Amino acid sequence: MADCNTISGSFKYSTKLLPKQENLIGRLIIYHKRTRASYIWWKDDLIFPIIEIRREKLTIGDFPGYNAVLLSHNKLKIIIEEKIVSWQTALANIKGVYLITDTTSGKHYVGKASGEVGIWQRWCSYVKNGHGGNEELRKLLKDKGHGHKINFQYSILEA
Repeated sequence: MADCNTISGSFKYSTKLLPKQENLIGRLIIYHKRTRASYIWWKDDLIFPIIEIRREKLTIGDFPGYNAVLLSHNKLKIIIEEKIVSWQTALANIKGVYLITDTTSGKHYVGKASGEVGIWQRWCSYVKNGHGGNEELRKLLKDKGHGHKINFQYSILEA
């Protein structure tokens, strides 16, 4: 169940879990036809048809090992926002060198995490603002314009 409030030109949706629906979280696949708008116009009779109820919950998965990390910005955002324990534990306990690839241009940016909370801390800052304080990434995002989709991919070069 959801409702929408307009706050100074922005849309804020409030959702509420209905009783006995907890087991559908991460399993329910619905149909939504994307329009030019980047948001959904809420109507009281808004219905999303159910396409599938998966047997298993969709998930990013557990941390695969340092040599196997290859994450899109969207997956990294989910990992950090949901604080997936295996990822947080592994990335917070390692300092190292990592690679950010702009998958649109093919350009590479090398970073180093040497702080107290290792790579986790650095990657949290990239999720927070897209550039993590990196001047080159800040310039790239500024040149692409506000609201541009971040097409970065993250990997670990040396842990």
